[in-house]
Amino acid sequence: MFLVQKPIFLIGYMGCGKTKSGKKLAQLLHTQFIDSDVQISNKENLSIPEIFARHGEAYFRILEHNWLQNFGHSRTPLVIAAGGGMPCFNDNIALMNKIGLTVYLQASVNLLVKRLATPKAQQKRPLIAHLKTPLVLAAHIASQLTEREPYYLQAQIVLPVDHLPAGQIETTIFSSLNTYLHT
Repeated sequence: MFLVQKPIFLIGYMGCGKTKSGKKLAQLLHTQFIDSDVQISNKENLSIPEIFARHGEAYFRILEHNWLQNFGHSRTPLVIAAGGGMPCFNDNIALMNKIGLTVYLQASVNLLVKRLATPKAQQKRPLIAHLKTPLVLAAHIASQLTEREPYYLQAQIVLPVDHLPAGQIETTIFSSLNTYLHT
């Protein structure tokens, strides 16, 4: 067992498993789990789709940056599921790497489409809510990954998740963190 003295940020595209794996990883590490989108939503008293609808994406990205800056010099061991776009705006990935450990859960377009091509998944994600067919969704995800991957790949740990069985992602993150901290 090792003791992490700073936040662990799980980053990656929406649907890659940050929240589900993050909750389980926090249990393994005996620490708290936080979802940045939930935190921002609670602070604003609006859902993420409502924030986008009322104020736009640029406003939301400012909220994300401000939320992240609040961690500043935190030495609190937490597992944080970062919103999918958080690392890609306002130099947030550099800040995340400075104040914590970053783990990119790298998922293929095919896996992401499989997870996101449901009404329930799309309903809570304003950037894809209007994409009604898997083909259109796949094209959108591929385009966004092309833009976002340079930021995601700045993570201290990159973990491809496509071939990891459910329930094994968090134990693989745990092992990767242990290796990273002891090299």
